[in-house]
Amino acid sequence: MYEHAANFRGGPPNATHIGMYKNWGKGRWGLVLTGNIQVDKSHLTIGRDMVIPDILNGTMLQPFKDLAEAIHGGPDGVVDPSHRALAVMQLSHSGKQASNWISGRLPWNPPLAPSPVRLGERESGFFPQLFYRFLFTTPREMAVPEIDRLVERFVLGAKVALAAGFEGVELHAGHGCRCTCQSG
Repeated sequence: MYEHAANFRGGPPNATHIGMYKNWGKGRWGLVLTGNIQVDKSHLTIGRDMVIPDILNGTMLQPFKDLAEAIHGGPDGVVDPSHRALAVMQLSHSGKQASNWISGRLPWNPPLAPSPVRLGERESGFFPQLFYRFLFTTPREMAVPEIDRLVERFVLGAKVALAAGFEGVELHAGHGCRCTCQSG
């Protein structure tokens, strides 16, 4: 799921998110999973992504606490506690699917990904190739220290989720993944 409702360059949950999730929290769902919450503000999908904060403090955590509370049914007690939805935060890194234009990086600055395989590389036809070349650049393969930093960002995201009152996290790290292997 993708709400496309945060600030233009990404940011914390806001009133739009809180309103949406509060409505879903009233729906007697067993579990509500958030849309992508990016762990790296320089790897947004198409902008306006929620992004975890760089530090854990009350001010930075409050919007995430408000989001968890909205999923749980809100402070007004509208939802019977026995029907309260579990709140799960989807932590994401968009990898090679971070666009050239609204990604949190300068245009044409390559995103970091597990391999230097361009999104859409295996598409056929002039227009699909043009589309992918315009929107996405060939990613730069991550070095071990960059992988370690990314792991730390996912850990920080899990800490944000726990401190904010979420019951779990989902790790979404498959943006744009597609097998490039050939069977032999």
